[in-house]
Amino acid sequence: MPDSIKLVNWDVYVDPDANRVKRIYMVKQQDKDTQLQLTWVTGKWCKITTIVTDEKGGSTVKKEEKITWDF
Repeated sequence: MPDSIKLVNWDVYVDPDANRVKRIYMVKQQDKDTQLQLTWVTGKWCKITTIVTDEKGGSTVKKEEKITWDF
């Protein structure tokens, strides 16, 4: 993975019975005050959450985008 992506954390959840990926969760540090969180649930939805940290260390959700599909 290139250093320019700046992923802080990534988790892949696998269903051991079906041997398939159930969910992916990634955290990207966009800049020193902004973090993006991606949650992808296979076959259902994905969500990107933008979290901003203020000078006092408090965090707030600035934006949340969710895409849901039904095939």
